[in-house]
Amino acid sequence: MPSQIKTGVNFFILIILIGLAGTNLLTSSNPLFLDVYTNIFDPFLISLGLFPTVLIASVINLEYRVNDVLLIRTHQVIAFQMMLKSFFIIVPLWLSWILTFSFTVLFSEVKTIFLQNFSLIMFASLYVLFVIIFLVAIELNLYLFTNSKLVSFLITIAINFISFFLYKAKIMTFIFYFSTPELAIDFAQRMLLMIILITFLGFNMVKLSLRKDL
Repeated sequence: MPSQIKTGVNFFILIILIGLAGTNLLTSSNPLFLDVYTNIFDPFLISLGLFPTVLIASVINLEYRVNDVLLIRTHQVIAFQMMLKSFFIIVPLWLSWILTFSFTVLFSEVKTIFLQNFSLIMFASLYVLFVIIFLVAIELNLYLFTNSKLVSFLITIAINFISFFLYKAKIMTFIFYFSTPELAIDFAQRMLLMIILITFLGFNMVKLSLRKDL
């Protein structure tokens, strides 16, 4: 248990550093909203920092209790255990990232700009959460299919990096829709797409768990 606590603390420290890194570039004398937004939602920091950190935190905790499967007498409990465990990993880390950049910006020169566009920033942050859940759902599916934590992580992180390189090549993918400020309704429509994809992956996890050997 002490080692798990230490590992958890290390992940939170990494997330806090990522959140701080997204705000320490706001040093221009007359920053615009776009400056604030692009620093907070820097695709480089999120793709190479936030996403990998959460994916690693999730994959090292991909475990389930065999006794629960024997007690409930259905393999579906494997998928539900993994989903629930991942959810309680994802949300605290995501909240730590939001709170870090929010408090940092609120005590900076761009406080007014941040508050004026608070709802839009929160919509973008929520979209980032859906992307994280989507990537972790892919990771969980791959783990149930391959039974390998390493393979599931490497394939998922490769999807993330490929999407990032496509973004850099000016080819927008739905993973990086958050990279530019949009209207709240646009984020809502894209989140609906993410919900559909995540739901499909969730049902597929249940299907894969039924085939898993204990």
